[in-house]
Amino acid sequence: MGGVRWHLTDDLMLYLRAASGYRPGGVRTPIAGGPPDFSPYYNSDNIWSYETGIKAKALDGRLTVDADAFWINWDNIQALVYVGRFNTDGNGGHALSRGVELQTSYVPFEGLTLSANGAWTDAFFKDTDPSVLVTAGQRLYFVPRVQGSLAADYAWQIRRTEANVGADWSYTGAEFDISNFRLPSYSLVNVHAGVKWSNFNVNVFVKNLTDKKAFVGDLGYYPGFPPYTVVLNQPLTVGVSFSQHF
Repeated sequence: MGGVRWHLTDDLMLYLRAASGYRPGGVRTPIAGGPPDFSPYYNSDNIWSYETGIKAKALDGRLTVDADAFWINWDNIQALVYVGRFNTDGNGGHALSRGVELQTSYVPFEGLTLSANGAWTDAFFKDTDPSVLVTAGQRLYFVPRVQGSLAADYAWQIRRTEANVGADWSYTGAEFDISNFRLPSYSLVNVHAGVKWSNFNVNVFVKNLTDKKAFVGDLGYYPGFPPYTVVLNQPLTVGVSFSQHF
């Protein structure tokens, strides 16, 4: 990994970063009836990623903005490849992921923090590869085009105790899972409140306040053979957490 940073002012910085990485390959079990050139191992896959962005502060540091654009090439992807009527570990396909991200935080007055995050990603397979059942231009699995969130947190002092309340909303756009099954978009709302005194923390939280049921995956879908089984997100959950620092 390598990068450069340019501080135009104390509150404004531009940066550029490039990185490369890989996952090692491994061995695989021979398949009965496989082709004569079937290898007993699969190879590593690798990525090259490029990112450029800006980090800025304003209003005496009460407003922060981070924005970036990225470009990622993923080659020789490790995936399940189909050999006859069986599948096994292998390599197949190349993918490109590119997009922009924005993160902002604003403190209008002491104790209150407002934040917003958003991302747009265009991720797709670059080539048609029958061995892994993908076609050129097909969306990359589990990568929504649009994601975003909003959050508000307020903290205040009560004598020697610090109290806090907050809520957040998140949006996940439609995406495709590894079976190429379309998972619809969904939104979630969470709330929390807590107190901190001395070395103790107690928090009460509610996750998925509206009990939204969203598809986050499936266990296999074959057109023409319903029903199919889907994996749902965590339902409405209420809890209490306690921690102590020593």
